Amino acid sequence: MELEACSLMDSSSRGMSRPLVSIYTTVYNSVRTVEKSIASIAKQLRGLDYEIVVVDNYSSDGTYEKLVELSKYYPIHIHRYRCSRGLGRRVAAMLSHGKYLIYVDLDCIYTDTLRKLIEVHMSSVYRDSKCLDILICPKEILVKENFLDLNRSEDVELFARLAKRGLLYVLPSIKYVNKPARYELRETTNLTKLLPTFVSERRYVKGMFNYFRRELMNKLHYIVGSGATPSKFVQEEWFIWRKWRRTSLILIILRTVGFIIVFILAKMLGLKVAEHYKYLTNHLYCDFMALKHIALPQEINLSCNDILLPSIRSVVEHLHYVLRYISIKEFEKLWRLFHICRDLRKPVA
Repeated sequence: MELEACSLMDSSSRGMSRPLVSIYTTVYNSVRTVEKSIASIAKQLRGLDYEIVVVDNYSSDGTYEKLVELSKYYPIHIHRYRCSRGLGRRVAAMLSHGKYLIYVDLDCIYTDTLRKLIEVHMSSVYRDSKCLDILICPKEILVKENFLDLNRSEDVELFARLAKRGLLYVLPSIKYVNKPARYELRETTNLTKLLPTFVSERRYVKGMFNYFRRELMNKLHYIVGSGATPSKFVQEEWFIWRKWRRTSLILIILRTVGFIIVFILAKMLGLKVAEHYKYLTNHLYCDFMALKHIALPQEINLSCNDILLPSIRSVVEHLHYVLRYISIKEFEKLWRLFHICRDLRKPVA
């Protein structure tokens, strides 16, 4: 599959015209990864008219200086702004000039899957009217909706909001997109296994006390962005434990007590939970909406021969909890996909 000819302008010939694509991102103290990450992004965007817009949260480890150096070789625009992760993304999106905005993290290496996803979006009927997940968005849509000022679950909240408003679509499994779009470059230690966010969050503060204070703030932001309430949290945790029992019951109880304490604190601070569905957290609501807004092959310029269909049984099992609250009729588009591609040897007309 090739991108349309109009999109295959070389970045060196852009001049003052509006770039086709803006890569937008935030960064803080990532000097060890930014060069590798940007090089991998540039490799996947080779031949495209693009820019890279970075909001640096006043890094203190040489990240900003490294970005300035890299801007001699790549079309990077750097802005310094003190902000949360969500606010940084919002600012970067607003400062971007491209027609289509693509979000990346500068502690990841990007693969050719990113290029393939761009090609799929550019060939889809939704190119200018919807976002592909929240990875690729028309600028007009993203700037209007945009991220909340949160450090956690800002991406989940945005996905749920876009999907609820019919501004998002999700791809079915595609045969030639067979690996992740990115690989993280973060360190893994025994401590990060116990505290998964230790490496990403510890760099923002000095001292363990400030780290745990920041993590408390992040927990508050998680509650806001995930649309979680005690009843939702308890029901979903209990269902997951009964179904899979991958976590000890004692840990589930401790997690629940901790959640309730933080939720009460959030209410005391006047934080408003961003609920998008009455009975589900935004995380499970996103699972539902991803299948509700799944793209049909002809909508993304592919055939059934390009699609990997899951079994109906696996879909129902995945949505076992969600189906308690949502009618199976809500998945009409998913059933259409099964109907259209029930014979995988037959391409879609």
